[in-house]
Amino acid sequence: MKKQKKMVKKIVKNKKNLLKTNLTALKLAAPALAQWMDKKKNVDWVQEIHSENGDKNLIIQNGSKLQTAYDMQNPTKIADDAIKEMNLYKENVSVLIGFGLG
Repeated sequence: MKKQKKMVKKIVKNKKNLLKTNLTALKLAAPALAQWMDKKKNVDWVQEIHSENGDKNLIIQNGSKLQTAYDMQNPTKIADDAIKEMNLYKENVSVLIGFGLG
């Protein structure tokens, strides 16, 4: 358990590569799911792009339609604003899920 706590602290400090950070955390919390994700092949209907402010984003093809996963102007601001609107208290547990493209 101590080893996991140390790893979690290290993971939280590393915010430069959120996807890598999230996958490392997933390996700790759900090793079978992480292994399953590692084995999956890339798909051609999802592509990484950059939003207008330079943040990473995804464009998803659904039939003949293309849709971005996040806001194109400033995806980080939209997510931060949404979190600020939530009532988060230390007595409750809240789980926020995203790709962590940063």
